[in-house]
Amino acid sequence: MSCPHFMQAETYIMRKFFSYLPLIVLPVFGAFGFVLRRLELRTVFDPVTGLAERFSPTSLTLLFLSLAVTLGVVLFFASRQKKEADQVEFYPKSVFLRALMGILALVSLIAVLLNGLESLPIVRGIPQVLWLIFGTLSGLGLLGITLFPRRRALPYLFLLPILFVLFWLTTFYLSHSLNPVILRYSYAVLAKVFILLSFYYLARFTYGRGKPRATLAMISLSVYFTGTTLADGPGILQQIVLVGFVLILLIFQAVLLQNYMERDVPCAML
Repeated sequence: MSCPHFMQAETYIMRKFFSYLPLIVLPVFGAFGFVLRRLELRTVFDPVTGLAERFSPTSLTLLFLSLAVTLGVVLFFASRQKKEADQVEFYPKSVFLRALMGILALVSLIAVLLNGLESLPIVRGIPQVLWLIFGTLSGLGLLGITLFPRRRALPYLFLLPILFVLFWLTTFYLSHSLNPVILRYSYAVLAKVFILLSFYYLARFTYGRGKPRATLAMISLSVYFTGTTLADGPGILQQIVLVGFVLILLIFQAVLLQNYMERDVPCAML
């Protein structure tokens, strides 16, 4: 439905605002989650036994915030009009955005290599070697996505970060699965799960089977849970990798929001 002529300028501004709302709000909620998670780690867990205090106000607040953010993201994108994948462009055409993605991919690659080489003398074994292999391929894949934006190559390039995050998620869970206090690692697991799903749904666009609403929702949740789990302090290098991946996902989200959401705000909402 088109708006009256005298409302066009105001409507354009409001459409822009509603279109990019998730890009603005989710990092803010991630920052709130970070503060609550840091407070939870300092006050909720017993320093001797490592057990968590039951029904802690901090833990409950963070839990309700996470549930509210998840529900809000699902409802926000579920209410958007469904469009075919071939009608939505997901790849950034801007040279600046592609260059920024390349820089982020290079920084993530360097962080992966440094983290693997730093821990290799301490934790020797196949997992560390595989970390270096998958991490290096993932960084090269992300660089390839920015340097060689060809439809034929993109499916294979997107597969590399998917395999790396899947490997990272698996090894992280196995190393913490014996810990009875699930609250210790649950947010880190969720962050990696949503990053994995974000890359998976982005890869679907390269096959012409993209789902814009699901992709936007997964990226939004990966932003929130990554911001929250940064308080866990897994190590500065691993934090750089997480942040680098999420910032790359945010660039794809910005492009999708521009191409998918901007024309989908009816006048009745303005």
